[in-house]
This record gives sequence, structure tokens and C-alpha cells, in this order.
Amino acid sequence: MRIGTHELPTTPDGYVAALAPMAAITNPPFRTLAKEHGCGLTVTEMVSADALVRGGDNGVAAAMLRMERAPIEDFYVVQLFGGDADIMAEAARIVEREGADVVDINMGCPAKKISGKCNAGASLMQDPSRAAGIVRSIRNAVRVPVTAKIRAGWDDQHINAPEVARALEGAGCAMVSVHARTKVMVHDGAPRVDVIRRVKEAVSIPVLGNGGVGSVDDARRMHQETGCDGVMIGRAAHGNPWIFRSLLEGRDYVPSLDERFAAMLRHVELYAMYVDEQRAAREMRKHLVWYLTGLPGAASLRAQLHRLNSVSSMREALETYRAQLFSHTVPFRRAAPESM
Repeated sequence: MRIGTHELPTTPDGYVAALAPMAAITNPPFRTLAKEHGCGLTVTEMVSADALVRGGDNGVAAAMLRMERAPIEDFYVVQLFGGDADIMAEAARIVEREGADVVDINMGCPAKKISGKCNAGASLMQDPSRAAGIVRSIRNAVRVPVTAKIRAGWDDQHINAPEVARALEGAGCAMVSVHARTKVMVHDGAPRVDVIRRVKEAVSIPVLGNGGVGSVDDARRMHQETGCDGVMIGRAAHGNPWIFRSLLEGRDYVPSLDERFAAMLRHVELYAMYVDEQRAAREMRKHLVWYLTGLPGAASLRAQLHRLNSVSSMREALETYRAQLFSHTVPFRRAAPESM
């Protein structure tokens, strides 16, 4: 599968294993872990076009941090959100100057502050012509490919992803990712996998499917039932970078206890290189809670982690807990959560 001139690696089953962009989660440390475990395509968390263009020193600095490239990324995709075509185009120019290989447009975020207040994200699903206009404006502003992430539609009465995808392709979109739930569904309920198939049938550009994928069988089923070119993993990757190794190997991989703690400590160290120590400790808490889910005696450690404000104290707590569990050599298993 290609985006522009770049060929993406595929699994043995013939699809790209991609990491879904997730706000406040898919930063460089998270994307590094995903890539190290076999992820074929990563995308930054969504970045405000308005903040990049006219956010002032603080707003621009925050936006630039969100779009920072992970050193491991040989293919750098930045996701923008916004509702004004001119501002989106100017933000895309900035992103291109910063080295992005692809500009991705968020047309699926269901959050009220994005789809409502900013008139962006999933609100664009209600106006295919405006969505296409944003793609066209960006295509005229940059030389790199433009892609988009959409939803099945706004609600059950407006499942229009195939129509939107056709409009985007006509405007020059190089790839579309489809979250197979509506804006109203957010992340609940069974994904409308048939919508991904209908989008694939409606366009000639590559299509990625997203939603409800938590295992190799889920990914294989989505690929086979829809013909999608790639499968995008969201919440199933929380505390579980091994999901990408699983997809590459064609079997659900279960990490050993040592592998699990090595990943936790690696994630902590990567975060400490990304932001200051206190912020790293604060923002790593949710990630460690995901890694620790289901492990015996983890409740007390989770409570302790919420009181720690430095990477060094967090590392010490993890090492102490690991030593207490060292005799447990049976690989840890858990049911993977729904994809975002």
C-alpha cells in the first residue's frame, strides 16, 4: 500500500497495521513503543490548526510539542483539526516545513469542543462539500499527500461515509481512514463494519478500517469482510504495544512479566526525554494503569503512582513491585479493550 511515493509495510495477511491518532495519548513516546513492536503506520495526536497559525507564543509551542516527530518515525504523519479552510491550509504549510510526509485531517473527533465549538472534527461529516473544500485548500497549499480520518456518519439516520469519502477523493485526498461508528455513538456499540466495505467500494484510494479491533482475529475479519487496505488500532494499544507484534506474527502474542515491565520502564524513560520530569510522571500515570491492569496487587501500586511526582520515584516503585512479582513466570493475559 502506498501513500504518495511511500510504500507502507504490511502484515502477512496483506494489510497495514496502523496506530489510530488519539488526543493526549499518541505522542512521540507512545508512537515509539508502537513502532518498536511492529506498527506499520503512526499518526500524531490531533493538532489545532488555529493554535499553529494564530495561537501566540504559548499556543504555538503547545501545538508544536503535540506534533513533534518521534526519532524512530521514517514516515511522519501529522493530523490537523480545524474548520476554516484558509487556516487549515496555512497550518499545513507549517507542518510541511517541519518535515511532515503527510498532512492528515481529523474529520471524526466527536468531542463537543471540537465538533461543536470549533466546527471541526466530526461536524465535517454533516457537510461533505465543506470537508472537500478543506482538502482542496490544503492540497493547493502543500506538495505532500493529504489524507483524512472520518466516521461512519453523524448518527443512525445519516450514515454518509461513502459520500464523504467520494467527495474527499475528488478533492485530492490520497487515503481515508474510517472509524466505523457514528459521532453519536462515540466509542460505544458495535462498529458498522459494513460501512468500511461500502467506502472501499466507493473510492479508488486506500482505505483504513478502525473500530472494535482488539485481536488478530478481529483485524483479520475486518480486512476480509471489508477489503480495507489497513486496520487502525486505537484503545486496544493502551498499555499493549504487543498488539502490533501480534498482527505481524498472525497470532495473539502474550508478553512475559519481564517484557511487560521492560515496556513500562522504557515508556517512562521515553516520556522523561519528551517533557520535564514532573509532567512526565503526571502524564504517565494513565499509561501505567493500563499496563498494570489485571496484575495481582496492582491496586495499591496504582494508588501510589498517583502520589508520585518524579520519574525516579515512579521507576523505583515499579522496580519494587516487579521484584515482588518476579516469581510469577506465567505470561499475563487480559482481554483487549475496544479499538478507539
